Amino acid sequence: KQVTVVDTPGTNVVLERQQKLTEDFIPKADLVLFTLSADRPLTESETKFMTFIKQWSKKIVFVVNKKELLTKDEIQEVSDFVKANSSQILGVK
Repeated sequence: KQVTVVDTPGTNVVLERQQKLTEDFIPKADLVLFTLSADRPLTESETKFMTFIKQWSKKIVFVVNKKELLTKDEIQEVSDFVKANSSQILGVK
């Protein structure tokens, strides 16, 4: 099976057309790789975008980058925070 990865501009971008480009890809996607920063996970724009994605019932895999900036305990804290809050926003367990 063929896999195509599309790197979109993401959320909280300067140009509105970049946000629209990202939003337009969601209905076409089989899976969303949602990249979060370990030092600021689930910003306001990211939580709004998750709500936007929810309408298409897409599978989402969360990727937390910059974990090298955190201690082992902080990494666990961020992981727990992302799991709890994304589950609540997306309405899943």
